[in-house]
Amino acid sequence: MRALLSPHMEVRTQRWILSCVSALLACALGVWVFGRIQTRKPPSTITFRERNEAPATVEFPVISQADFFLLDESTPLAARAEDRRFYMSREAVEHLWGNSDRGVVYDPWTYSWDAGGRDERYPWPEHPQGRWHLTTNRAGLRELGDSAANSPPSPPPSSPPSPESLRVLATGDSHAFGVCDTDETFAAELERMLSGVLAPRGVQVLNASQPGFDAFNYLGVLQRFLDFQPQTFVALCFGGNDLLSALDLYYRFTQASVPVEPEHDHRRRAEVAGRAPSAFGQCYDGATNLLLNPEEGELAARINARLYAEMKSICDRRGIRFLVVYLPSPCDLRWRDPPAEIEIGRRLSGIPLGAGSGLRATEARFLELMSALSIEVIDMRSSFAALDDPPYWRRDLHLNLVGHRMVAEALAPRIAPQGSAR
Repeated sequence: MRALLSPHMEVRTQRWILSCVSALLACALGVWVFGRIQTRKPPSTITFRERNEAPATVEFPVISQADFFLLDESTPLAARAEDRRFYMSREAVEHLWGNSDRGVVYDPWTYSWDAGGRDERYPWPEHPQGRWHLTTNRAGLRELGDSAANSPPSPPPSSPPSPESLRVLATGDSHAFGVCDTDETFAAELERMLSGVLAPRGVQVLNASQPGFDAFNYLGVLQRFLDFQPQTFVALCFGGNDLLSALDLYYRFTQASVPVEPEHDHRRRAEVAGRAPSAFGQCYDGATNLLLNPEEGELAARINARLYAEMKSICDRRGIRFLVVYLPSPCDLRWRDPPAEIEIGRRLSGIPLGAGSGLRATEARFLELMSALSIEVIDMRSSFAALDDPPYWRRDLHLNLVGHRMVAEALAPRIAPQGSAR
């Protein structure tokens, strides 16, 4: 057993719950973009009730702050979701995030999952077709069709998959899930690129991304889909809110006290959420946390690095290549003509994002820890910054078609040599 990234600080005060107005506005944005998908991120969209409000029948697992950062690599991999260290029951999940009727179901590995069978079209002037088409298959995956090739095997296969096929498991949050057609996501683009290089070998890139996911969920995705027997596991980490989002469940699991938000900052945050909901969710919510409580940046970096370290440990034990793609926040990049929401968020929050911001410091610390753990990271910051405008939709600041293609182009040469050698 080895200790990983033990935090040197202890937060001593209690964070107030973000006002209902702010939470409802942020949730409304998620519903607007993803139809009726229940969005659980950014952190402001997760309204944690006070702990003493939990019904007597709801039990939350409790992990000490010291034990949280311990990674025991000799422990057998969990065969059942209930054996996971970060398992939460249906009742616990519903207590935290509500009983959803928005096309999301409880999942014991990842806490929530798309109910499947979505078929919805959204007007989108920036898209070449003027709209985008949201589809998920019956397994709730961002895949076309319901063949065995597009769903993980259940029960586990009795024999290893053919060495002639290459299987890639990919996950991420709403950026990876895609505000675009299913065949335009980075996973679909990657599958086409790899198929062109490796033909006639079969290639599967399974897109197991879900809106609202963060590192806790990515770990659950890997554990849930081990029976798919991927040769490569890819996780997209979005720096705008992934890193800070993981704080919420850390505080819940460890029962650590959380910082207080003064009333005037509380009101200012709610105003940013109301006037610039996309920019709030993609960067200003987390940036406000770090402005008020800069020590949370170090803690967030360590929490995320610890979760990715466990993913790497599982991959190493199963002979799976592990790749992390790091996406910078669109609010932290240079635009020729910045989207209105970024400018509104900057003005209302008073936070000048950029090289000196808490988000930049947190991402730098996180990437430093990932390097120390020998986790292979494809950092998209420089390639995104080289563009005249960042590859994000102006309308909601999610990854656009150029961004999805750039991620696939960065991944393909890292994966194809491995596939060619098999």
